[in-house]
Amino acid sequence: MLPGLILDPELEAKISELAAMTRRRLLIPRNGRPEDIAGLAAFFASDDSAFVTGQAVSCDSGLLSHQPFFAEEMERA
Repeated sequence: MLPGLILDPELEAKISELAAMTRRRLLIPRNGRPEDIAGLAAFFASDDSAFVTGQAVSCDSGLLSHQPFFAEEMERA
């Protein structure tokens, strides 16, 4: 499993600027929540995934698929 930025309310309050910057660049415009990871883990633990083997599944709202995010940040550096 390849999780993206996963926030609970306490962590989001501490890194609100980073969370907002990341959220603007996501294909699904919200940061991850613990239950997003729990749902994927539950799927892999269930019989529904009995035929799935050796997969790396991104659970990151498209963060790594959206390369302009990285290009924009590199220009600022």
